[in-house]
Amino acid sequence: MIDLLRLGRSLLLVTLLLSSAIAAGDTLAQARSTFVDDGAFGRGGLVTGEVGPIESSATLSPKALAVDAQGRVIVGAATWTEWKVWRVLRNGELDASFGDGGEVTVSYWGGSHGVDLANLASGVIRPDGRILLVGYKGSTLVGNGRKGIAKLIMKQLMPDGSPDQSFGQDGGISFGTPRGATGVALRPDGRFVVAAFKQISQTGRTDDAALYSFSTDGTLERGFGGENVDSVNVLGAPGKPSGFFDVDVLANGRILLSGVFQNALLVMKLRKDGSRDRSFGNGGRVVVRPGVGTRWLVARNMERDRKGRIVVAGYGEPVDSGSGAGFGLIARFWKNGRLDHSFGSKGVVRLYATGKRRARFTRLYGVTIDSKGGIWAVGSAGQASREKRHAIGVRFLSNGRRDPRFFNYGVLNIGLGKASVGTSIFGAGRKTYLSGRYDRGDQERFFVRRLRHSS
Repeated sequence: MIDLLRLGRSLLLVTLLLSSAIAAGDTLAQARSTFVDDGAFGRGGLVTGEVGPIESSATLSPKALAVDAQGRVIVGAATWTEWKVWRVLRNGELDASFGDGGEVTVSYWGGSHGVDLANLASGVIRPDGRILLVGYKGSTLVGNGRKGIAKLIMKQLMPDGSPDQSFGQDGGISFGTPRGATGVALRPDGRFVVAAFKQISQTGRTDDAALYSFSTDGTLERGFGGENVDSVNVLGAPGKPSGFFDVDVLANGRILLSGVFQNALLVMKLRKDGSRDRSFGNGGRVVVRPGVGTRWLVARNMERDRKGRIVVAGYGEPVDSGSGAGFGLIARFWKNGRLDHSFGSKGVVRLYATGKRRARFTRLYGVTIDSKGGIWAVGSAGQASREKRHAIGVRFLSNGRRDPRFFNYGVLNIGLGKASVGTSIFGAGRKTYLSGRYDRGDQERFFVRRLRHSS
């Protein structure tokens, strides 16, 4: 006969020992790391908050959208019917001067509200403190395709979180043509550009990439990219969609874009008027094709270093997930678009955070570069199943090698609950902010973790 009481005590002891071992391992990794959690932010360097029920979570995950000059962090998330925006103070507390106790809910985008499948994709802070947010509604991603018809939506908030009445209707703008915003960047004169996808069919399997230019008040500018057009387009193909995921405006007004072109990694450079910068890559663009055994390569985010080199973060997916492993990807390009062969393997680094075991995936969604040239990225690692993946932060040296003095040989595993994902990362002085989402019980939550140099 089994002694249940004794068995229970034994299991409890094993659990305690395992918990202690895990905690000790994390503590040891941090003790050896040149970067540690910043105890002056939140609880031990961590701020979390509740978004809403998991069953109503949006396709695009919660993330930090921007950090202002005062060190305040703007965090954005979405449910099926609304956007949620928080402003977090430098010490990790919610900013009571913003919205309702630090939180703003957006459910109206100029002519439409109360719709399903709202997604908040990106945001920027204007020099005067106003906050511009972009995204889409009515559509969700399913694998490499799309379900539903997307509509691009924007909202601009005043510094206190109230709608900016000078922007659209009650601070909101909605477009009827099937398209969705994925990124936004300010131009030197106050205008802005929005990276997007154009939905060619309801499945999204032939989406085009698109870039739009808007005046300060949100009016779409005609003629951007050519006469009688309103956007710069990169065509998709059946089963091979194209899309921009990030956009950046340089000091001289020229525009950098990154994303995917018919399943290949894409980086583009444009002139101010939307025409291609022919001095960059091949006629204004660089395409890195998937190798043998890889289905597609995607650039999800980019950053420029002090030398003007372009660093992109993304991922590659295997043709057969049952026999291959997905990998995170970091690539570095010179100003002219050529791969920097002094970085990684001919300009590219592949990251297998859980090893090259079959049906394991590593994805990178955000990248930043610190003052020492170190390259940081965030993403997720684990099995294909949503519940069996966890958020990661990574630091690479300037040559592309993982930093051996950053947690576990360059990788920080972030385990806050089920299905955690690192979605964005920002550097601010000697501080680095990593953000993302995770599940706890039946609720989706966001997290922001701040690290500092240990010295």
